[in-house]
Amino acid sequence: MKLVVRYLLVFAIPLLASLLLFYGSLPLRTEAHQISNEWLNLALSSNVRDKGAAFATLGNDEHARIFRRIEYLAIFTVLLTSLVCALIIPPDLSFERNLNLLTAMVVGLCAAEFVIGFGLLNWREFGKAAAAGSVLAGSVVWLRSAVMRGQTS
Repeated sequence: MKLVVRYLLVFAIPLLASLLLFYGSLPLRTEAHQISNEWLNLALSSNVRDKGAAFATLGNDEHARIFRRIEYLAIFTVLLTSLVCALIIPPDLSFERNLNLLTAMVVGLCAAEFVIGFGLLNWREFGKAAAAGSVLAGSVVWLRSAVMRGQTS
């Protein structure tokens, strides 16, 4: 029964993390969209001075910095989620069970990206972050198992 709960946890934690990121980054996304909206209004204006002002502020890159901050926050969330899921996996399980739980974590991450989305990460950026998170989680699980087996020997 405990193992079933662990499977559900390592699947559900990425979904919850993605949901928290979505609603937690709402003020940042709102600010970025307001800045983009102002720029588009100026760029699509019929007034030549407004268009010139819009393209002059294009190099300002204020909205791009906010979007980059959201992307970094999403990558950090994926890595932190992977670490938390790795800490849920008990170190005394067999290699096959550990691998199955890590696979459930990856499936949970993909489900979270598909259903909710991690910030503004596209699938390629998400894949990189998920691969790094999987390596991190696998390393943590392996180290915990090695330490546990080393203590019992």
